[in-house]
Amino acid sequence: MMTSTFSIVALDRATGEVGVAVASKVLAVGAVVPWARAGVGGVATQAWTNIGHGPEGLRLLAEGLSADDVLKRLVESDEHRERRQVGVLDTQGRSAAWTGRKCSPWAGHRSGDGYTCQGNLLVGASVVDAMAQTFEATAGALPERLLAVLEAGQAQGGDNRGQQSAALLVVMDKGGPGGILDRYVDIRVDDATTPIVELRRLLDLHRRLRPGQKAIDEFVIAGHGDLEKVKALAERHPVLVQTRARWDETALEAAAHTAQREIAEFLLSQGASLDICTAAMLGMKDRVAAFLQADPALAHATGAHGIPVLFYPAISGQREVAELLVARGANPNARDHRGKTPLQLAVEAGRTEMADLLRQRGGAD
Repeated sequence: MMTSTFSIVALDRATGEVGVAVASKVLAVGAVVPWARAGVGGVATQAWTNIGHGPEGLRLLAEGLSADDVLKRLVESDEHRERRQVGVLDTQGRSAAWTGRKCSPWAGHRSGDGYTCQGNLLVGASVVDAMAQTFEATAGALPERLLAVLEAGQAQGGDNRGQQSAALLVVMDKGGPGGILDRYVDIRVDDATTPIVELRRLLDLHRRLRPGQKAIDEFVIAGHGDLEKVKALAERHPVLVQTRARWDETALEAAAHTAQREIAEFLLSQGASLDICTAAMLGMKDRVAAFLQADPALAHATGAHGIPVLFYPAISGQREVAELLVARGANPNARDHRGKTPLQLAVEAGRTEMADLLRQRGGAD
C-alpha cells in the first residue's frame, strides 16, 4: 500500500507518553502508519508501506533494542527497503529514521532528541523542517504538540497531492478508559477536505468529553475533601462527575463516605447521580425512604469500598435517616472495609446522640 505522507513519532519525557501523528492524501492513514505501545516506544511506517514494520518494530523495542538497532533490523530484513520510509523512537527518546532512495520525492526525515519527523511525496524539505522546528519550540501536552507539528507541516504545503486523512495516537501506562489499556488519545479523520482542522476539533472534543484516567483518578481523590480542586477540574472536564477511578469509585461516592457535604452538593448540582448512600449522608430522609420503597433490599446496600449504608448517616449525624434505615432492617453491627461498626465511627466523629441511638438499636461498642 502506498501511504505517501508526513508524520512524527515523539516522546514526552515528563509523562512517559509516546505518540504518533500523521496526515496524508490517502484514505484512513491512521489505520496503517501509526504504532505505539506504552513503556515500549513508537513506529511510523509509510511510503510503499510495509505495515508489518509497525508490530515488529514494537516487538523489538519491547525486547530492549534501541531505536537505531530496531531500524537496522527492519531495513535489513526488507527486500523492498529502498521504497520504504520508517521512523522509530524508544522510551529513552532515542530516534532513528530511514528513507529509501526510491521513495517518491520530495522524501526525507529530520530526527532529534525525543522525536523523528519523516515524509515523502511532499512539496519540499520545508515540510519536515517546519515539523521538527515546531516540535522543538512547542511546550505543553504531547497530543497538542503533535497536532501543532502536523499543522506546521501542512502550512508548508504538506503532501503535494493535497489532503484527505489524519490521525493522532498517544499512549501512556494505564491511560485508556478505566486504566485498562494504554490508548490515551486515539482519534482519526479518515476522509475529509481539511483533515488536520477536523483532527483539532476532535482533540478539543476529546479533551472535554474523554479525560484521561489520570485526570479521573485525580478528580475522585479530590472528592475526598478538596472542594476547590473538584470545582476546577469539573469546569475543565464536566464529564468527570460521571466517571469512575481505577479503584471503582466516583467523586460523589468519595464525598459521601467522608461526609464532605459541600462537595457532594456541588457534584449533584453538576449532574452526578444521587444514590441511597449519598442521600443518607446528606440527611435526605424522603429520598432515602423513596429508595427503600422502590427496593427494600437497599437497607443492606453498600457504597464505595463496600461501606454499608448505615455508616453514612452515622458519620454525618443524620439521626432520622439512621432510625429509618435500622427500622427497615439495616444492621447496626455491620462492619466496613476497616472492620469498624457505625457505632464506632459515630463515637470517633463525636456524634454522641447518634452513638446513643445505635446502642439503643443493638449496636455494640
